[in-house]
Amino acid sequence: MIVTYRDADITSSVTVTRCVFEQREDGRLPTLTIDFDDSARTWDRWGSANGDKISVLEDSAPKTGDLYVASCEPRMGTWRIRATPLKVADHPRTQSWAGVGTSTALAQIAGQLGLTLACHGLYDAPLAWARQEGTDMAMAQLLATLAGASVDVYDGTMHVWGHDWAVSRGTAGTIELTGESEARLVRRRRFGSCVMTQDPAEGRAALSWEYVADAALPGTMARVPDAVAYADTEPLRVAAKAALEQANARRDYGSVAADSLSPYTPGVAVQVTSDVDPSFGGTALVTRVRNDLVNKRSKTWWRVV
Repeated sequence: MIVTYRDADITSSVTVTRCVFEQREDGRLPTLTIDFDDSARTWDRWGSANGDKISVLEDSAPKTGDLYVASCEPRMGTWRIRATPLKVADHPRTQSWAGVGTSTALAQIAGQLGLTLACHGLYDAPLAWARQEGTDMAMAQLLATLAGASVDVYDGTMHVWGHDWAVSRGTAGTIELTGESEARLVRRRRFGSCVMTQDPAEGRAALSWEYVADAALPGTMARVPDAVAYADTEPLRVAAKAALEQANARRDYGSVAADSLSPYTPGVAVQVTSDVDPSFGGTALVTRVRNDLVNKRSKTWWRVV
């Protein structure tokens, strides 16, 4: 493991007692939690502070990229640092957009956070208007979710990737489940349809679309949040499909712990195989990964697509 702090390699000068890097696809920021032995009060002398740059490199795990200290504190003979990819604090703000595409709003949000925007297979839904009254990351995730996409921040870039695009790239590997696996598998009956509606506003008529798939459960009703209104009907169809996908993601998912580090990151497609119950096999999207870089253990979550 190589630890870089303020652009200097400090690996030989510190003892790492805990190091966990967690990434998610639900708009929550990747987070590094790292504990150093501080019985000699080394970190007090170094003057660690919020905003300091830190990164960790471990050969068998994804790189953390450049992270920035969000908090640091002494804890019973250790010094704990928690870091995220944001250089600036993500405070709630009020702002709005009208007559622009989703990517335009996302680019502004990324810039406010000191990030560049990279879109991968994003449906650029036209916005009649959109209103933000919370944090930038929460607004970015809302806009992405309604376009069938997710948000991830890595190394100075806000990546917004469409779920269909992620699957179309093919699988990055295989998660093999056996009777010895520390796995949790959930499979419930899936919803079959979703109706997305948009209330009349500014003289526009109410709109409604239905997306139907093969499943046994009846459809669900969902409304476009009050913070967003679309300029035509196609975004509602996309939003209905995304809402259906999100509802079924909570009904068909799995996780597995392993005595090795996970090479995956959220947003990659994998092939899941199961010796115990083949019905749990198939293509899945990785949604969350937690790597314990000290104990060389990991946990990976996915949802069936």
